[in-house]
Amino acid sequence: MSLPGGTIVLRPPRSADFARWRQIRLLDQRLIEPYWGTSPLGWRARHSERVWVREFLDAVVYTRLGRRLALVIEVDGCFAGQIELTAIDRRTRSAEMGFWLDSVRARRGVSTVAAGMLIDFALEQLGLERIVAPISTDNAPVLRGAAVCGMVREATMARYFDVGGERRDHELWVATVAAAPPGGYAARTVEKYAGMDADPVERLVALEPERAPGPATLAAGVVRFALGWLRRRLRRLRRGTHELITSGVRPDVVLRSRTLADVCRPAVPKEHSMIHELTTQLRGWSGLTSDPGLILVIERAGVPVGQARLYGLDRFNRSARVHLHLAVPDPDGDIGATALRALIDTAFERFGVLRLSMTAPAGAPATAAAAVRAGMASEGILREIVGPGGRRGDHELWAVTVEAGARQRSVPA
Repeated sequence: MSLPGGTIVLRPPRSADFARWRQIRLLDQRLIEPYWGTSPLGWRARHSERVWVREFLDAVVYTRLGRRLALVIEVDGCFAGQIELTAIDRRTRSAEMGFWLDSVRARRGVSTVAAGMLIDFALEQLGLERIVAPISTDNAPVLRGAAVCGMVREATMARYFDVGGERRDHELWVATVAAAPPGGYAARTVEKYAGMDADPVERLVALEPERAPGPATLAAGVVRFALGWLRRRLRRLRRGTHELITSGVRPDVVLRSRTLADVCRPAVPKEHSMIHELTTQLRGWSGLTSDPGLILVIERAGVPVGQARLYGLDRFNRSARVHLHLAVPDPDGDIGATALRALIDTAFERFGVLRLSMTAPAGAPATAAAAVRAGMASEGILREIVGPGGRRGDHELWAVTVEAGARQRSVPA
């Protein structure tokens, strides 16, 4: 697409993009680093040939697997930034979007149009229905761009991500098929910027010519990538340990590992079909590191009354998610709150999680009561999503951070 600021093309990354990627990112460190994931490495060390090779291989492999779509933003034939979809989920038809742009292209609508182009492609060609973009609450230019693009803010997530050396609140902006502007998100943005003056773009330092990492660096990168891939696969084959989680609030309520007998137990209504339950049980064999996560039975006085799931562990972001399904009435949220608090304590103290979140159908008073009593806070309403229980509809986003959890534990129940 064309703007007064230049013609924008989104294309797959090339190994030869390394030199320009590194140069622009080093020049724009003060603008990018405050909103980029925290790392023990220095900024220059994070932009070495070895790091680029790893990023390039990740992009190629996970794009082919359908889990990620990593692209380069090219303006008038020049490398100008990157944009990607991550956490692509075909079941829920959703993904998360992120990008960065060369500062000399800023304030010309380039990043906003690029975002619109990727959203349109994801909704029209990939069959996705919901694209989310977590944006730091103090990143004003990107927040304005999300609004111009036609995205809608749904929630403010407390201490969502560790960027620039500290965990910061992020706003959750969303683009959906149902709310798509006439002609698409990109066309809306182009129309907004159509009358903008075309200021000349000049960089004080000439762009580096294209230069790919050497053959030895590429070969070593491929070996490291393959070994890392194998290590992660082997880790998932390990059997998860038997879990028994108790709560000091109600000793009669415990959470324990699920067995095949629990899957087939007719006394506890299931959220899904028997085939789905059996498949989930097998996929969850390795516990928290598996896709289904840590699946637990909630027992009250030795009788199964529901199921809990601790899943979505993000070791880099130190976050996870939780889901509850109770098969007995819990109008005051007492059982749910007990199970939630036990899971919160386990996540924070044993697994090092700093933020735990939960989505639950909106307008469910028992769930809301349980979340509040467990110390969780409502952060917003997510519109027409497929929740962890498989139901599509509006869901309320609840979350608790390690600081709030500590305050909750200090207050007698």
